[in-house]
Amino acid sequence: AELRAVWRRPVALLGALLANVVAAPLLALGVARTFGVSEPVLTGLLICAACPGGATGPLFAASAGGNLAVAVTAMVSLSAVGVFTAPATLS
Repeated sequence: AELRAVWRRPVALLGALLANVVAAPLLALGVARTFGVSEPVLTGLLICAACPGGATGPLFAASAGGNLAVAVTAMVSLSAVGVFTAPATLS
């Protein structure tokens, strides 16, 4: 029931997806340009930013009193979407 509620009001889920797929790589690129890092370090930053997070998201959400259903749905969605977005980000 809680997971269905996430899909009925997907604002938090879409925000998490946009933050992970768009904002994190842009932030990594901005940090790399600001500090003038070498190409290998830039590549490493972009790989870390482009890949979806692990199973720790729901743990952090639970310990912070957040919405566990949104965290689990975001984790699963990011894992599914990451198959396509990570290579696109790194190309």
